[in-house]
Amino acid sequence: MRAADLEAQLRSAEFRRLQQLVERESGLFVASPSLLVQRLGRRLRDLALPSFAEYCQRVELDPDERVQMIEQLCTHETRFFRQARQFRFLEEVLCPGWLAQADAAQRPRRLQIWSAGCATGEEPYSIAMVLRARLPLWQIEVLATDLSSAALACTREATWPVSRARDVPRPHLQRFMLQGTGPKRGRMRATDELRALVRVEHLNLNDPAYALRGPFDAIFCRNVLMYFRDEVRSRVLARVLAHLAPDGRLFLGHSEGLAAQQHGVRTVGPIVYAHEGAPA
Repeated sequence: MRAADLEAQLRSAEFRRLQQLVERESGLFVASPSLLVQRLGRRLRDLALPSFAEYCQRVELDPDERVQMIEQLCTHETRFFRQARQFRFLEEVLCPGWLAQADAAQRPRRLQIWSAGCATGEEPYSIAMVLRARLPLWQIEVLATDLSSAALACTREATWPVSRARDVPRPHLQRFMLQGTGPKRGRMRATDELRALVRVEHLNLNDPAYALRGPFDAIFCRNVLMYFRDEVRSRVLARVLAHLAPDGRLFLGHSEGLAAQQHGVRTVGPIVYAHEGAPA
């Protein structure tokens, strides 16, 4: 069936059924029938299903197919050192501040950072590069979580096309990335030193509670909340902030800052927030 015909089907009750199911399972709000057609049309063909009405029945009865559906709808757009101003803030403001606190015996030389919605891993490994370079002797753990199992597999593998190297500062690229040879030509992989800093776990931000070992000194939750409706976004943000250390910092995406300001936080950097009353 043509995409136009599938989209015409989804202007009916099937769209609302799938829209509600996707939001219940993941928190993601699908506003347009065309997105479902684009992401799920191939899945219908793979299953030899002639219509979205039959796919609705399948996905409502089959938990494994619900997982497949969410995988198809997840967006994995990311790159190394995305939103460079925030990484400069991490490197030039937070790292020196943490180091000064440790030198004054005001904190241990240990950091826990959470990359929520890590996609294919570029974000958590960018964080790890900065921290290892600036704080070489510290105990560092970067927790990388995502809803998509396929994305998490990429994060665990820590291997990307060499074309992604253009976004990595040269000193970090030379120290932390290995260029593939032979059958791995055209690929690059994080060194063992870097991979040891990143712990990968599956997590659905729409779950009512998160089984995490916190609190976190910094949380990166960037370009994730934008896919939620206001009510869901507010709930998720409250849960995320509950895992932020009293003096921790929350990094959000460009379109998500206004939501944070309704949760008792103040701006301390470029779309970076701290608990109200936390030290500068």
